Amino acid sequence: MIAGANDSATPPADGRFLAAQIPGARYVELNAAHLSNIEDRDRFDREVRAFLDL
Repeated sequence: MIAGANDSATPPADGRFLAAQIPGARYVELNAAHLSNIEDRDRFDREVRAFLDL
């Protein structure tokens, strides 16, 4: 689960809740708002690549 620390539409608390409900899930909070794949692109890419084990 990737969330933006400053996302008011889908707040970090929602991401933490969802991650807690999914067995084996991992929660990552980026320094971004709702478009974390654009606002913190490098970290987003690293986290997704690590998840995909690339």
